[in-house]
Amino acid sequence: MFEFDLSLLKEFGKIAKLYWFSQSKKTARSLLFILIILSVVTSSILVLETIQRGEIISSLAVRDGDRFWQTLQLIGLIIGVSVPLISFKTYVESRLALNWRKWLTERFLKRYLTEQKFFYLNFYSELDNPDRTIAEDINEFSQQSLFLLVQSLDALIQLLAFVSIIWLIYQPLVLFLLIYSVVGTGVLFLLFLRKLTVINIEQYKKEADLRFGVIRVRDNTESIAFYRGEKLEKSQIVKKLKIAIANFNRLIKWQFGLDLFQNGFQFLTMIIPAILLAPSIFSGTIEVGAVTQSQIAFERIWLSLSLVIFQFEKITALAAGVKRIVDLNNYLESLPSLENIDRDVISVRENKQLSLKNISIKTPDLSNQIINNLSLEVIPKQNLLIVGESGVGKTSLVRTIAGLWQSGTGIIHKPHTEDILFLPQSPYLILGTLKQQLIYPYLSTEIDKQKLIEIIGRVNLSEVLNKFGNLEAEKDWSQVLSRGEQQRLAFARLLLHQPKYAVLDESTSALDGHNQDLLYRELATTPITYISVGHRSNLLQYHQQVLQLSSDRSWHLFPANEFSFA
Repeated sequence: MFEFDLSLLKEFGKIAKLYWFSQSKKTARSLLFILIILSVVTSSILVLETIQRGEIISSLAVRDGDRFWQTLQLIGLIIGVSVPLISFKTYVESRLALNWRKWLTERFLKRYLTEQKFFYLNFYSELDNPDRTIAEDINEFSQQSLFLLVQSLDALIQLLAFVSIIWLIYQPLVLFLLIYSVVGTGVLFLLFLRKLTVINIEQYKKEADLRFGVIRVRDNTESIAFYRGEKLEKSQIVKKLKIAIANFNRLIKWQFGLDLFQNGFQFLTMIIPAILLAPSIFSGTIEVGAVTQSQIAFERIWLSLSLVIFQFEKITALAAGVKRIVDLNNYLESLPSLENIDRDVISVRENKQLSLKNISIKTPDLSNQIINNLSLEVIPKQNLLIVGESGVGKTSLVRTIAGLWQSGTGIIHKPHTEDILFLPQSPYLILGTLKQQLIYPYLSTEIDKQKLIEIIGRVNLSEVLNKFGNLEAEKDWSQVLSRGEQQRLAFARLLLHQPKYAVLDESTSALDGHNQDLLYRELATTPITYISVGHRSNLLQYHQQVLQLSSDRSWHLFPANEFSFA
């Protein structure tokens, strides 16, 4: 369980220094320096303004018109200077927070989307919603960190200045205020801080679970509708909602107690100075304006000493966010690849030709061995068909060749990453234009338009192009296209990029026999050597060898013309 302690400050510093000691440090530190100067100036102006408020009251009490108007002029000057400075301070703070967020988000994205780390993180259930951490927590981290830094700096300057003011007015009031603030802050830490921090973290998890449940319905609308599964989905989401609400009720109750404590302490700061100064005012030793000065000073000192109390929600939210950012950062640092984990891993070596030597595959959690001691060589244009009953490890073998699964033993020789393309059963379609779908996963847009149109025709998707008008049409293609059209679009990518090797995992499962034959005939005209996972007998004619996997982890390799489906 997370605790609010000094270790959090250490972790906070670990994340913060990434930016402040980066190549962007000159700009960052310059803006921070300007922000500090503005904080000092605006806090000093606030002190001057407080003194002049007391002067107004005192001048009215003694009916001194000249003193009153001079004070008003000085206050007008103070306001004229302070308004643009305070606005500029807010602008600099926001600009610096935005720069910090941009730099840190890009750094985490680069690491998250490198070497399939986003895929490996799925195996660590204790890491909550890395997407939310990157998109939201980093934003809150940069904004709230700067906000609290500025608040702390303002509090320190005002504390020193207003203590001096009260000391000059009535020294015993300073001692009383210090005791008052220390007691209040101590009660806050003992009664509220740890408890509310833990509840806030739990609420984040519960809300994330609820959001994920709703998103799953959105992403699987058709499947749920076919099964008429809306009642079950509703019951599961309502269950998550009840859990989130129950935890939020705990949060509300503790927050109610905190509000009572904060409001009670704050209202007393308005009364105590007047009570303590009343005898001196009645005796004439202190001007009546000193009450206004001391009330404002007393409140400002109390706010400065009790900054944790009045910024408690922001601090606890920041603490929870820092914990999540630190967790993600630690996982990313410990996962340059799964090879760092203490276990046997399959060795992957670059070679022009794809081959497997003595490969034994285990699931990533090491709970089950799938394939035992597999050796084969995929000679160029000696295309391989992988067959077997459901659950024998066909897709697991594809994942292993791709490098996504590494648990096991043996050696894989394969071409460079850009020379081998994988087509999963469910094609991934990005949010973008039809042209971007075709060139994915590459960024280059300098491809002849006619070539793209030709390839669309070769995979029998001309009707799609005609329907939407041109290659720049931008749609939610995963919803617009049928599964069969999506698989044909994936084949279009393959024909466009023409890697040395292609691995097709049930990539024509949604197609009729005519379209499947069309795609494989097109594929056979290219120099691509391909490996297919499938179960249809008419696939045999497009392959030269067949690998049959069995449920007992054994395997057999046949010439395609000597194999028949049982």
